[in-house]
Amino acid sequence: FGELQKLQYLWLDHNFLEGTLPSALANCSSLVHLSAEGNSLGGVIPSAISALPMLQVMSLSQNNLTGSIPASVF
Repeated sequence: FGELQKLQYLWLDHNFLEGTLPSALANCSSLVHLSAEGNSLGGVIPSAISALPMLQVMSLSQNNLTGSIPASVF
């Protein structure tokens, strides 16, 4: 994700994705909308997500995520 600094919208819904959300998403400094609903993502939401100054929408329902949303995201 390091080369995608101008990426604004990332939709990954219902793509049978597995694994965890990468901390490298924080490199997408222009990201406004992140959606990865209906996959098999697990683990915790990385606190690095809070480094996205433009993020307005984060939709991660219907996954296997654990833990809480980092308070720094709010």
